[in-house]
Amino acid sequence: MNWGEKGFKIVQQTRYPEESVTSLTVKEAPSRIPFSLYIRYPHWATSGAKITINGKVVKISEKPGSYIELKRVWKTGDEVAVSFPMSLRLIPANDNAKVTTIAYGPLLLAGDMGTGGINPPAPFARDQLEFVKYNIPEDVISSLTVKKRKLTEWLTPLAGKQLTFETKDVAARPITLIPYYQIDKQRYVLYWNLK
Repeated sequence: MNWGEKGFKIVQQTRYPEESVTSLTVKEAPSRIPFSLYIRYPHWATSGAKITINGKVVKISEKPGSYIELKRVWKTGDEVAVSFPMSLRLIPANDNAKVTTIAYGPLLLAGDMGTGGINPPAPFARDQLEFVKYNIPEDVISSLTVKKRKLTEWLTPLAGKQLTFETKDVAARPITLIPYYQIDKQRYVLYWNLK
């Protein structure tokens, strides 16, 4: 951000969403003038937040869904590190609490149902009637038998794969869930019927 009128310039570096940390470096700051920097505290960050300025921990009294005000006299070279740990959560449908999506932090997760039987030109149709007779394969799973278990008991991170999770003992086979934005030319499930 370059706010020329105020003489304030800040650069953000991040590998979000692969990492939950972002850093802000003040490149230019007006001398001896207090200035507020507001950090959005996302509603999904229920596992807390951590902010440091030049390595010193900042006390956070704000709650998720608000802004954290960092007011001080900023100096060129000041470093702000912000971390909002992500956690798994269910987002129930508005009209049916047993139908839900699964999110990791702000990321909507999709169940990977593969590409079996998707032959060109699928998944692209030449006209609206192209796939009228299309049958959804029987191995597409959209119901999970969770038996009131906690989400983290039946959905766990897949070792060695970032932002990838796998179900355990809730369906006929394990289901891999990945961020929705990574889905491409394959079947997927976003809404799950929980039993």
